[in-house]
Amino acid sequence: MNAVKLSWLARVLLVCLALHTQWSLAHLPEHYGREYIRLPETPGGAPTTPPTPELSRPAPDPSEYEEQLDAVEQVSGPYAAGKTDPLLGMGHYYIRRGNAEKALGAYRQALHSVRINDGLYSENQIPILREIMKVYREVGDFQALDETYQYYYRLRDIDAMPHTQEWLESGLEYLAWERALYASRSVANQRAPLMRAYRANKNMLESLQPSTTEELDWHFQLCLSHMLNFYLIMGGEPLAMSVSLNSREGPAVDAVNREYAFIQKTALGKGKKLLQACIETARASPVTVLAALHLELGDWHQWNEQLKNAGEQYSLVVKLLRTAGEDHLLMQWLDEPRELPSKSDLWAVQQHALASDRVVVEALYDVTSRGDVRHIEVSVADEEKAWQAWRIKRMLRDTHFRPRYSQGVAEGVEKLSRRYMLVDVH
Repeated sequence: MNAVKLSWLARVLLVCLALHTQWSLAHLPEHYGREYIRLPETPGGAPTTPPTPELSRPAPDPSEYEEQLDAVEQVSGPYAAGKTDPLLGMGHYYIRRGNAEKALGAYRQALHSVRINDGLYSENQIPILREIMKVYREVGDFQALDETYQYYYRLRDIDAMPHTQEWLESGLEYLAWERALYASRSVANQRAPLMRAYRANKNMLESLQPSTTEELDWHFQLCLSHMLNFYLIMGGEPLAMSVSLNSREGPAVDAVNREYAFIQKTALGKGKKLLQACIETARASPVTVLAALHLELGDWHQWNEQLKNAGEQYSLVVKLLRTAGEDHLLMQWLDEPRELPSKSDLWAVQQHALASDRVVVEALYDVTSRGDVRHIEVSVADEEKAWQAWRIKRMLRDTHFRPRYSQGVAEGVEKLSRRYMLVDVH
């Protein structure tokens, strides 16, 4: 009897160990792209800079719009439908003048006019909402921007839209916004935007049953969008489900945290399964599409320290591209080590790159065939800010790299020279 009990207990322990092993492979927390970024390089080697904005063209005098408004009101009253266009024109005028407050006032009046004349669910509100969203984004009012996006999402009713290119683009835009809001760390219930993106992305995937080449492309785009959700969830601070029960932040926050914690523990397997299903679906697709999906799966394994599985996927990428004669893509994708996750704007932090209180850190290091960083040397022009270089050096040690794989096997690279910058220096 004791032997039977011991055998049963041993099996339970083995199952628990297997689950623990699967969950503990997550790359938590993520530094690259979140705490520091690599500066993009132009072909000449210099960091890229934003293009110089064009000078605004002279705007019409606002009195023209006011006269139009007066004329419409005299004929049809204060809630006339004809007020929308002059109000939008007035909003555009104030935007050109740099007066966001007055522009928002004009746009809100236009929105109110449409709601009265066309109804609360009229899609005629959409162009106005988009102008309002531009202003909120420009002034950095993320709370108001989020509220407007939520209204916009409900108005579009993406879940009920027919599956068209407009449906896809509207959905992907909304998902990108929720991820950007999460990355901005500017809302009280900080994980809520990412969970909204996760649920909406999942719903779009489940609703789409691709039967045409175009719909298959949409399916792949939604899959890769969902992988971004997984990267963000697993790249955040580890969150135990038990901790969220005692957060004292309210039931709404606790519910989001519990959902986040559960997905965080299961995302490794979910992401792998999603990409494997994409690969199976893409068997008849162009070779470059299939190779790109294998590369995504290889990166997912590499980032989660499943090096053997990652190597198998990278080898398949090499084989597929060589067979198709796509040597330029092979060199582009796998000829030099790449920081993972490879989506440099995943945490939406590129706008920090030109901030005056950050310095460019020159880094020289080796990347082994396993994707580990060794022999790191860092330097900065301003010695008083050398601490920023040392901070990046510490994070580089923990960064996972896709190794060089262009010859079909993992290779180490020595003396790799790159430039980095901190996202937050406080």
